[in-house]
Order: sequence, then C-alpha cells, then structure tokens
Amino acid sequence: MKAPVAGPDLSGFSEPVAESARETQVDLERWAVRYPSFDPAQFTGLIWTVAVHVPAWSRAKRLLAAIVSVWILTFDGMVDEGRIPESEQASRLAEYKAVVRRGSSTSPLPDDDLLLALLDIRERIADYPSTVSLFRHWQWSFDQMVDAIIWQRHAGPALREVPERAGMTRSSYDVLMERALHSIGVPFYLATCFILHEDPTIEDRLPGLIEIGVECARAIRLANDLRTWEREEIEQTVNTVAVLRHEILQENPEICPAECRNRTIQLLRERELASIARTHTLLDCSPGSCSPVETGIGRLVTFVTGYYALQDYRTFSPRG
Repeated sequence: MKAPVAGPDLSGFSEPVAESARETQVDLERWAVRYPSFDPAQFTGLIWTVAVHVPAWSRAKRLLAAIVSVWILTFDGMVDEGRIPESEQASRLAEYKAVVRRGSSTSPLPDDDLLLALLDIRERIADYPSTVSLFRHWQWSFDQMVDAIIWQRHAGPALREVPERAGMTRSSYDVLMERALHSIGVPFYLATCFILHEDPTIEDRLPGLIEIGVECARAIRLANDLRTWEREEIEQTVNTVAVLRHEILQENPEICPAECRNRTIQLLRERELASIARTHTLLDCSPGSCSPVETGIGRLVTFVTGYYALQDYRTFSPRG
C-alpha cells in the first residue's frame, strides 16, 4: 500500500474550495491504492484544480473528475517517458477506446493499471444520465486525446526540423496546435464535466461550449509548454516552444539562439494571454454565461494558467 502524501497547502483558498480539496484528496488517495502506476505525489495540483473548478459538486462527482485528470496525466507521462513501449501502443489504444465505447475490454491485462482505471471511469460515468450527442462527444474527445498524445510523441523530428517531409504545408506550429489542444486533455476533461453537470440545457449550447473548450485548451496548452519545455526537450517531446523557435530561426537566421528563445517565449506568452481573454469573451457571450458550467470554465482557465506560471503539474518544480 502506498504511503499517503502530505496534503496541499490550502491556506490561500477560501471555503468551500479548501474543504472540497481536502475531501477530494482523501477520496483520490483511497482510490489510487488499487493502482500502483498512479503517483499520489502528482495529485496536488489536480486536487486544487477540481476544487476550484467545481467546488459545489458532490464528493462522488469531484472524485470522478479528479480520477479522469489523474488518468490523463499518468497516460501522458508514461508515453513521454517511454514507459509504454512503442510496440504496445497501438494495441493498448485499441483496448482503451473499446472500454470507452462499450464499457468492456476484449482482453484486459491484470497489470495494466491504465486499462483497469479506465474501466472504473467508464462504469462511474454510466451512472449519470447523458444524451446521445453528449456521450458521443465524450467518446470522441477521448479518442482525440489518446491519439494526439501518441502522435505528439512520435512527430517530434518532423515538426522540429523539416515539417514539409511529413506532408505539412502549413506552419508546424499550427499543425502541432491542432493536436496539442487535445493532448493536453482539457477537451476530454470538460466533456466529462458536461455529463456530470446533469444540466439538460447543455445539449442546446454544446457547439458553443465545444468552441469555448477549444480556446480554453489552447490557453492551457501554451501555459503548459511555457512551464515544461525544458523538461520536454530532455524527454525529446515536441511542444509549441520547440516548433515556434524553429520557425523564428528559419525566418531570422541571423539571430543568436538566446535571442530566438526570448522572442519565442514572448510571442507564446502573448498568445496565451490572448487565448485566456478570448475564452472569457466567449463565456460572456454564451447563452448560459451565468450557469455553473460556464462560470466553472472561467475559473478553470484562470486557475490552471496561473498554476502553470508557478508549477509543473507533473514534477512540481517551480522556477523563479
């Protein structure tokens, strides 16, 4: 059994956020005992995020949202760190997608924590009523996410160096961002939350909420990459910093590497702020702008981008 980790410092949060986080920490650590691949040392930021996003939800709903977040972070980390061999990736993805579609696996492996946890997620989500379109969006978002995580791991050389060789006629930044919006996990997490809100009016405004989710994901992806690009260079995982830096250098071969890096960081920070602002604009214009769904997304994009300015969700290594 894993030893419990120290609880997050909640002194800066007001109730009910702090109490929600305490409850979710207890519930999530108890859940994770069955799954050795899930590291409680990585739970802190995810606990805070769910508590800020949906503090008034029941414990069961907040736990499921946190489990989904943990699954995303763990799968992404295992792919990036090479802990899922390339030879197994296709078969595992097929099994994971089967679980999300049908609620069962064709050949579950007892030592595949990710699959067993996903079976648990699928069983829990089935307890909540959902329309066909909402559930299909949830399934589609999952497929897009896992495919994008695998694609991003293997697309590095082409995107970093010669994108044209991969048949990419647009900028490598744009090509990457299309996938990176999903590999960050935000659309799938939000699709889960759309079901858990149990709000029948979501169906009518789903296209607008999907657009909001995309912009929210763009902002969070940029915040993530600005925090993690040094670690991901070591892992040889491509991100927006790497590809935009390459494009700037291609257009300005006379500048030194340090200046190129500084221009890249500045430009991406500007794009992040623009995406945060656009997310809030879209939320304000939504027919449900005052509903818990939209107001929660507003808190989510503000908190997560602010959190990334201080910490990495996976490693918790703050930089000055």
